[in-house]
Amino acid sequence: MFILVLSVFISGCVGGYSIREQAIRTNIPDELRAYTNGPVAEPSDMQIQQAIALGAASRDKDTLDYAYMTKAPRGMFTKDQIYVKVSTPLYLIARHAREQAREYRKVDDDFVGFVRSLHAVRISMIQQYINTATWDTLAFQRQVMLLRDGLRVEPLVDIQAWGGRNPFADKPSKEMQAALSGVASAAAQYSRGLAATMTRDQKERVLRSYQAMGLSEDQMATYTGFSHAEIREILASQIQQAGGKVALSEFDAVFPIEEVIKPGRYEIVFRTPQIASLYAHGDKEIRFPISFSNFR
Repeated sequence: MFILVLSVFISGCVGGYSIREQAIRTNIPDELRAYTNGPVAEPSDMQIQQAIALGAASRDKDTLDYAYMTKAPRGMFTKDQIYVKVSTPLYLIARHAREQAREYRKVDDDFVGFVRSLHAVRISMIQQYINTATWDTLAFQRQVMLLRDGLRVEPLVDIQAWGGRNPFADKPSKEMQAALSGVASAAAQYSRGLAATMTRDQKERVLRSYQAMGLSEDQMATYTGFSHAEIREILASQIQQAGGKVALSEFDAVFPIEEVIKPGRYEIVFRTPQIASLYAHGDKEIRFPISFSNFR
């Protein structure tokens, strides 16, 4: 489970979105605001160029995120907000274009070619709790299930890797990176001592978990004491053994596009965390409808 700390400005809420969020959503291109045909399995050249333009235009804005995000119906929750992001192949291309624009680099045509044939969609959900004393927001990523007509849609168990990683994996936020760096620097000597005695299998599991967290090769080397050559060799061998694929867990919630464009009534299901309190009850099932028609 990932925990993020964000600062937000709340200035009223209309139709489920705050005034600030509504202003962001007005920047979403018309072709996306009016779109109703669902995720695209095989994007056209024009759609790819539009995605690249959206990503570049979102370089310092939240437009891209809100173009592929929706909120749970209001009235279901009193002290929190639920955001659901639908990451399609076109979203991945736009996200890549945004990252490249921030670093003044050209879009990688090989990555675009890889993604346009991915045929998969990831569903991720963030549950935010607002601290009204500080106006900070604690954001928790929850594990979700997807239902169609009341029956579970099974997620993918693996996916073709890009650069040795799950192409849908999120990069940790600056806040998360700072927190990880703080924890790691405090425990570096201890962790490096343990790493020195690890078996090959243990090394593989540790590096795989660090990779899933979005850590760089330099960070992995710092935390473990492994050489860069050893890290690259271990991670490359894992991908090779898996036929170029990376394993996915149910937490990843990656589905074939064909499974989210079928006719039917779709719903998101998740459970709230358990609470040790006499007055509040956790482990509660939350279930609400979702439509994929507006996500290209």
